Amino acid sequence: MNHTYIFYADVYLLQNFLIKSSALYLTLWYQKYLPKGIFIKLCLTAFAGSVIEIVGLLSGFGYNWFIAIVHLLEVPGMMLFLIGKEKKYLVKAIITGYFFILLINGIQEVFWNVLGEKGSFPFFLFISCGFTIIVVKNLSAYAKTETYLFYVELQNGEMHCNVRGFYDTGNRLKEPYGQKKVHIVTKEVCDKLILENTSKLFVPYQALGNTEGILEVFYIDSIKIIKEKQVFEILNGAIGIGDKQLFEGKGYEMILNEDVFQNVNKKM
Repeated sequence: MNHTYIFYADVYLLQNFLIKSSALYLTLWYQKYLPKGIFIKLCLTAFAGSVIEIVGLLSGFGYNWFIAIVHLLEVPGMMLFLIGKEKKYLVKAIITGYFFILLINGIQEVFWNVLGEKGSFPFFLFISCGFTIIVVKNLSAYAKTETYLFYVELQNGEMHCNVRGFYDTGNRLKEPYGQKKVHIVTKEVCDKLILENTSKLFVPYQALGNTEGILEVFYIDSIKIIKEKQVFEILNGAIGIGDKQLFEGKGYEMILNEDVFQNVNKKM
C-alpha cells in the first residue's frame, strides 16, 4: 500500500528555526558567550541552518544523506560561524550544541505525545527550553560540586575512617598556636577517631554554622587526601567538630581547609 505524505515546507522551516535558535542561544548562554549583536547573528545562523536542512530533505539523495548533512555539516557549520575558529571553544560549542538540540527535541517529543493537540508548538518549545535550562543548571551544579569533592583517609593510632571531603575556599580556620590548618568534620566522624589521650584545644571561630563560637579541635596522626592519582598527606593534622547543619543534605562529611594542598607531603 502506497502512502502519500504532505510536506509543509514553511511550517517545517519555522519549527526548525525556532528549535535551532533556541538551541544556539542556550549553547552560547552555557558558554557564557553573549557579546553585543550576537542575537542577530544567531537568528541568521538558525535560519540558514533550517534552509539547508529543507534543501537536504528535498534533494532526493535519501534519508541517510539528509542525516549526514544535518549532523556532520550543519551543526559544526553553525557553531563555526557563531564562535569562530578557536579550536578550544569551537569543539566544546559543537558538543554542547548537539546536546541542546537533542535534549530540546526529546523533551518536546515527550510533551507532544502526552498532551497532543492540547498545546501549540511554541508552547511545547517554551516548556522544553525551560526544562532544558533546569536540567543543565542542576547538572552544572552537580559537576561543580563533584570537582571539589575528594576521598579522604583519616587515621589516629589504630582508629581509621574514610570520608568524602569538600574543598572549601571559605574555610580559612587555623589553630592559634602552631598555625595548623583546621579541617571540619562531623561529630560522628570525630567519634570514630578520638582516643582518650588525643590532644585537643578550643579555637574561637566565626561563620562555621553559627555567627561565632568555640570550636573543639583535635590532633590526629594522619590526613590523606586523594586527588586523582596523587595523595596529599598531612601528619599530625587538626580536625574540628562542625555544626550539624553544615553537613545536612550534603554528600560529604568533611570540609577541607583552603590551604590543604599547600606545604604537604605529596605522593604519586
